[in-house]
Amino acid sequence: ITPALFERYPDAKSLAAANLSSLKLLINSCSFFNNKAQNLIKMAQALCQKHAGEVPLDENELKALAGVGVKTAHVVLIEALGANFMAVDTHVFRISKRLDLLTKAKVPEQADAELSELFKTDLNRLHQAMIIFGRYTCKAIKPHCEGCFLSEFCKEKTNKI
Repeated sequence: ITPALFERYPDAKSLAAANLSSLKLLINSCSFFNNKAQNLIKMAQALCQKHAGEVPLDENELKALAGVGVKTAHVVLIEALGANFMAVDTHVFRISKRLDLLTKAKVPEQADAELSELFKTDLNRLHQAMIIFGRYTCKAIKPHCEGCFLSEFCKEKTNKI
């Protein structure tokens, strides 16, 4: 989606002026594209009005933008600054539960706090490693448990390959 999106809307100003229907068509292959399209336009408008069209590199300012929560703010700061943040997506959450790293977390925000407290440093690297591991090895459906280097720690071994 992003190459076509960035070609059509190369900056916040052009995205802020986007036609909602056209934007929806452009991103309709992603989940929740109706809400995402609305939030993309609102976010771009806020960037133009409050930040001179530039993405702020402050967690609270990022979270104040439409459609931006903790995970997205952390991903932006990880990618832009190499910040020491965890960003809990579906892969990180699933792996953390399977490896019994979480005690009370029921939602990603709680998992973020627990993992950050548990590991403390190099969270950005851990985040990236867990995403790759979750995409290709510890998948939601048909995980590759056989030969997994963490299988002895997994509480949900399926031993499927």
